Amino acid sequence: LALPKDKDTLELPLPAEFAKANVLVEIVAAGQRKAQAYHANTLKLTLTENYGRLETRDSASNRAVSKAYVKVYARLGNGTVRFFKDGYTDLRGRFDYASLNGGAPGQPVPIQQGMPRPAAAPQNGLDYQMLKPAELPQIEKFAILILSETNGATTREVAPPSE
Repeated sequence: LALPKDKDTLELPLPAEFAKANVLVEIVAAGQRKAQAYHANTLKLTLTENYGRLETRDSASNRAVSKAYVKVYARLGNGTVRFFKDGYTDLRGRFDYASLNGGAPGQPVPIQQGMPRPAAAPQNGLDYQMLKPAELPQIEKFAILILSETNGATTREVAPPSE
């Protein structure tokens, strides 16, 4: 579709068959390609960024959405992206996305009996799959995926908590 000469935006309704589906909207123009994910969901998400907590509710009934899967990645100051944490919302629809289970910041997480020891640090220092506790101060942003069987999915990008 051509952009009208007197406008700098164009709104197009999503076809009905995609209204309740997760889709990737792609625009190609002037030699550029841009894509944006659209997640169909009925989630009302409340983020308390200062404390690194989220709460999920059904947007129609305002009931807590428990057992929603949450996956969190962290982007460090050097651009590296690491898996941070995952889990499920509790019965109140809440999840603490910013704290690590284990030792205090800067302290190694203890290795449990029978668990494999982590490999030695790679030469480039960027190949770890999980964030190390010592890297907590280097986090620039969190990327959060919330996925519910009954309420769909959504994503958010947030700053790390100040508390």
